[in-house]
Amino acid sequence: MKVLRLDRKTTRHRRKIENLHKTLGIRPTKRKFRCDDFDCCRKSLGVRSREKMITGSWPYVGVHYGKALIQGKRVNILVVGMDAGGINDASTSFYKRQNEWRCAFETAIENPVSPHPTGTSLLIRELVDQKQPARFARQFAFTNAVKCAPIGNMTSRANRIMQAKCQHHLSKEIKALQPDLIITQGKYPEEMIQAIMNSYQIVSRSNRYTIFRHSEILVLSVPHPARCRGLKWTKAVVPRYYRTAAAKVRAALLSL
Repeated sequence: MKVLRLDRKTTRHRRKIENLHKTLGIRPTKRKFRCDDFDCCRKSLGVRSREKMITGSWPYVGVHYGKALIQGKRVNILVVGMDAGGINDASTSFYKRQNEWRCAFETAIENPVSPHPTGTSLLIRELVDQKQPARFARQFAFTNAVKCAPIGNMTSRANRIMQAKCQHHLSKEIKALQPDLIITQGKYPEEMIQAIMNSYQIVSRSNRYTIFRHSEILVLSVPHPARCRGLKWTKAVVPRYYRTAAAKVRAALLSL
């Protein structure tokens, strides 16, 4: 895999998100996790030991977040995934995590090794005017709807209790990042966003995607890339409904 230079640049949105996660107590840490809801969520999963949970996750905020163009219009794009997964690395710094995500999104199409970054990058490419991964990967943000997960289990186990508790954190992230377009990956990120918005208007719907609007925010909901039928991620092939949904989103954004 291509090795990219460590991204240490501080931006206004990165500073907001890093400080927000520290304030809310949901930053990854080796010390006692500070989220007030953690023990409630852990017990709801039947996990006895705190050490068997991934505690907290750093969002990704591209260094050029807010500079993505769709139909020539500048758009803040936020992708909302499901929950923290993979290896529990509590020592990961905010800027090391930025670099890891950026590398994953930049190289995902040319060297697909996982459906999540590949599917995300393919959809972003369909939406934005800029088609070069090395550029558009720096122009959006990504966060997990639920911040914790059992270690060693890549299948989501987040339940209604965890979703309700993390909904507060997600709403704070949305307020900090002020997205014009939110892309949800999976059913419960979509449900959490709808609950945060309280009221919304359906713009377009199919059995593969939903587009809805709340005030000046447009939301595109798709299945998680690991569950997307038609997404041939090992060959970086875009499913047809990605193109259809992207075209409808691009048209809808012009009317906002």
